[in-house]
Amino acid sequence: MDPLHRRLSLCFIPLLMVALLTGCRSEPSQAANLPHRGAGPARLSPTPPTTRPPLSPRSIRGDSREVFAQWLNTSFPQKPDESFGRLLIRIARQQLGKPYFHEPQTDDPEELSIVLDTFQCVSLVETSLSLARCIWKASPDEECFVNEVRNSRYRDGALEGYSSRLHYFYDWLNNNMERGRLIPLTRELGGAPFKRPSNAPLFSIMTGRPERYPALLNPTTYSHIELVENALNKETVYVLRENQLKGLSPHLRDGDLVAVVTTSRGILISHTGFIIKAPDGRSRFLHASSYHKKVVITENDIADYIERKSNRLGIIVYRPEPPEL
Repeated sequence: MDPLHRRLSLCFIPLLMVALLTGCRSEPSQAANLPHRGAGPARLSPTPPTTRPPLSPRSIRGDSREVFAQWLNTSFPQKPDESFGRLLIRIARQQLGKPYFHEPQTDDPEELSIVLDTFQCVSLVETSLSLARCIWKASPDEECFVNEVRNSRYRDGALEGYSSRLHYFYDWLNNNMERGRLIPLTRELGGAPFKRPSNAPLFSIMTGRPERYPALLNPTTYSHIELVENALNKETVYVLRENQLKGLSPHLRDGDLVAVVTTSRGILISHTGFIIKAPDGRSRFLHASSYHKKVVITENDIADYIERKSNRLGIIVYRPEPPEL
C-alpha cells in the first residue's frame, strides 16, 4: 500500500455523523491539486496560503491553561527507565474521570483550539501524546505542547484552514505514521484487508451529510473534502476482526493506540483510545467514553470491549513512537 500523504480525523457512535469528526472549523482559500506518485493512490497537496494563523499560548483556551500547568507538573520529569508507552499511559490516566464533551461543528475560521477541562476520544489521544512527546524531549512548556498538538492534528503539521485538519481518524493515523510518529501494527498482528458489503465507500460521511458540517456549505471546501475522501477510498485498509482479538493481548503494550472499526456506513472508525496493561497481563482500554460521559478504563480487556456491542467490528492498532532526541 502506498499510504496517503494528505488526509482527515474522527471519534464515537451516538453522535457518529458529527462527533467522530473532531471539532473543526473554516475552509481553505484555495482548492487542492492531486499529483500522483508512481502507480499508487492520489496524494493530496493543498496550495499553501499566503499567510498562516499564528500559534500562541492562547491556543490553550480559558481554564485549560491552569489544567495544563497542573498536568505538566504531575507528569514531569520522565521516570528512570520509563518507556515512551508507559510515560504516555501515566500522563493519560491522570485525566480519569474528566468529563466527556464534544463541541459542535461550526463554520468559524479554523484555529488551533486546545481544551483540557473536558475531552472527547481524539482530543484525549492528541493531548496525551503531545505532552508525552514534550516530556520525552525535556521540553516541558506550553510552546512545545501547542506545537505538538498542531503537528498531530493537521496534515503534515500545517494549519491551513478547515481542510488541512485530519478529520477522518484513519487519515490522522496514517499521516502521523508517515511522519514517523506512529508505527502500524495491524497487518503484522494478522489484520486482513477490509471492505464493506457491495464495496460501499469507507469514507463518505462528510460529503454525504454536508448539512452536518457547516464549513462544507462552501463549495471549495466541499470539493477539497471530496478529494480527500476519494483518495482515502483507494487505500487498502487492514483490520483485526472481533474473532482475532482473544489471543492478541500478549502482543500489545502500554500506550498502543487502538481505533475501533464500526458497522456504520461512510465512516470507518468510530472511537479511539489507549491500551493500558493490567498486572495480570490483560490489555484494558483507556478512553474518553461518550457512554460514561467521562474518561475511563474498561474493567475487562479490549477483546471484551469489542464483543460487547454488535456495531464494533474490530480494531486498527498503531504504536506511538517517541520523538528523536
